Amino acid sequence: MVQGATAGSVLDAFHPMVRDWFCGRFGAPTYAQDDGWPAIRTGEDCLIAAPTGSGKTLTAFLAGIDELIREGEQGELPDEV
Repeated sequence: MVQGATAGSVLDAFHPMVRDWFCGRFGAPTYAQDDGWPAIRTGEDCLIAAPTGSGKTLTAFLAGIDELIREGEQGELPDEV
């Protein structure tokens, strides 16, 4: 198990490369990330309201980055901007 990740962690849903990078850089998710990622992954609308520096931007982008990595591995990511 990766440092910072716990059994049943929201990080378990991420690609291992993304999860390892996140844990190596930040250790553990913030409350905003714990609550936001599951909603974002299921396509639910969500509003993340938290103090500055709580990881809101990364909450919004990391799920998308994870999806791009998975699509790239499966050969489903078009070579375009």
